[in-house]
This record gives sequence, structure tokens and C-alpha cells, in this order.
Amino acid sequence: MSEFLQGRPEIADFEEFRGKFNEHLTVYGDGFINKTIGLGPDFHDLATDTIESIMHAGKRLRPYLTYLGYSAGGEANSEVAYGLGMALELYHSALLVHDDIMDRDLVRHGTPNVMGKYRQRLSETDETRRDQLSMSMGLLSGDLLFGLSIDEVLKLPVPDTIKTTLLAHMTQLNTFECAGQQLDALLQTRDPLQVSVDELQAMYVNKTARYSYVTPLEFGAIVGGLSQETRDGLTEYGLALGVAFQVVDDVLGVFGNEVTLGKPVTSDLEEGKKTILMSHALALTNADERAFLLDLLNDGVVSDTHFERTKQILESCGALQATLDMASELGEKARASIQPLEIDTSVKEQLEFLIDKSINRTF
Repeated sequence: MSEFLQGRPEIADFEEFRGKFNEHLTVYGDGFINKTIGLGPDFHDLATDTIESIMHAGKRLRPYLTYLGYSAGGEANSEVAYGLGMALELYHSALLVHDDIMDRDLVRHGTPNVMGKYRQRLSETDETRRDQLSMSMGLLSGDLLFGLSIDEVLKLPVPDTIKTTLLAHMTQLNTFECAGQQLDALLQTRDPLQVSVDELQAMYVNKTARYSYVTPLEFGAIVGGLSQETRDGLTEYGLALGVAFQVVDDVLGVFGNEVTLGKPVTSDLEEGKKTILMSHALALTNADERAFLLDLLNDGVVSDTHFERTKQILESCGALQATLDMASELGEKARASIQPLEIDTSVKEQLEFLIDKSINRTF
């Protein structure tokens, strides 16, 4: 049992929990890889690539939120805390693998993802066949992670009725997530001028807020036995902060640091991605600036000169500040939602810390 859960003298802060969870994740990953040896070398390679994709970087935000939700009512079982966190970290990782397939990305956190590794492995294969096979391996990797996430729920040392409740939440979450991902993909075919901030915000709720913030807190709260009133307050917190997190992502997608982000800062513009930052810009710019931005989004070619001008326009027209203000307002909404909750004081302090960490971040 980890020190911070032994008798639970105090709530672990984010970095302490993250370090302990990563240790647990390493043991879990090594154990799973060893179990696949008997399934043949090819599947062993896929399993190894899949587990390694989880190990690279990763904020471990979702496991920590699950831990806070679980601990808010005074619970202290480390096996339960780790199991809940592992289930959602595996689910999160599955979504990332499939998201890379949808975006045709071969790199994540600065290293080749599962698809990228198979493209390297199949370098001698015909290009069309290589691309098809590497995408198939990515799909299988994501499917594997989905199954492992469900398995973690089933292994929890809690009553079967609670497991059933958690799995019902997970299947509902998956429906919301698919709806959010579909909308995100189809929005790329829409005229940027016809995509509203409200529509994007609704998409952020389903694509990010529900699985990154709401469900982790809800999982922990359900197993921790918190009241429905408290769970509702945590849901309000999660919805507001989850959208704020994605709004900040919009900003980092243009103004972030490539090394820290692990991806090119021009990628959102090259993909013509519909974001709240760009939606604000199209509403606030003059005709010439708007025409420049629309051409950039439609062409998908972003030179250094175009990129610098884009950033200058986003700042000068007020779009950057409007987006940052929106994130801050959502953060304050999250803060207000937990103030009246009767939960462990240390848990509340960490939830407030996560507001600042989610908004004032560089990756």
C-alpha cells in the first residue's frame, strides 16, 4: 500500500500521486506484456508498443481526479484508488490511439506512436499496404486498451452492483465521446464562418470535459459513497474546467512551444481545425484579416511568414485575449461550484489547485 493511502493521514498532492501512479503503471504494463508472450511474437510486439504508448509523458490527470473523488468522503483503499485510475487512464489512452488514426498523426509526445512504429517496421512494404497495415495495428491497439480498461473495472474489490454502475457510466461516456469526436471531424467540412462558439463549446463538453474531468470524479465519488448533491457539484466543476482545458488547448495549438507540446504548433492551422480561438478571430477581424485567415484555413499550407502574421492578427484583434478570458471565467465557475460542497478540505484544495494547473499550463 502506498504511503499516502496508508491510513490516509493526508491527501497526496498532484506530483506525489503522479509519481506513485507511474510506478504502479510500470508494474502493470510489465505484467501485461509478459502475459502476451504466449500469443506469438507479432502480438507481443503490438502489446509492447501499446503499453509503451501509455508510458510516454502523460499528465495522469484523470487518475488523480478519480483519486480525489474517491478520497473526498474519507476512503483510503489503495487497490481501489489505483484500479479506478488505471481503468480511466487505459480508456484515455485508447481514445488517443484512435484520435491519432483519425488525424493521421504518426507521433505523440515527440515519439512515434503505434502507427508510426509500424510504418517504420514495414518500411520495405508497398506504401499503400504499409499505410493500411499500420492503421490496422493502431485500431487493434486502441481496441486492446478499451478491453483492458473494462477489465480493470471488473477486477475492482467492490460489490458487483457498483461495478455494474461504473460500466454503465463508461458505456454512456463512450457514446458522448463518439458524438464529440464525430462532430469535431465533420466540423472540418463546414464553412468556418458558420461554426459558432456555442457549437464548439458543446462539442468540447462531449469530446473533452466528460471523459477528462466529469467521469473521473464521478467514478471516484460513486465508489467513495458521496451523496448525489456532492456528485452534482463535482459534475458542474468537471464540465466547466473540462471546457476550459480544451479552450486553453486552442491557444497552445498556436502559441505553445513545440518541444513542450510534442507536436508542431502549425498543425491546427494546417488541418483547418475549428477552434474557439479562431471563431473569435473571424468575428473580430476586419475584412482583409478575415480573408487571410480563411485562405490559410482552406489551403492548409502554413509558411513561417503566414504563421507569424496569424499570431499577430489573433493578438491584435483581441481573439487571443477573449479566448483566455473565457478560460478564466470557466475556471472561476468551476471554483464556485465546489465551494459549498461538504468534502475533505484537502481534496477541495487540490481541486482548486487543478483549476490553476489546467488553465495556466504550457502543454
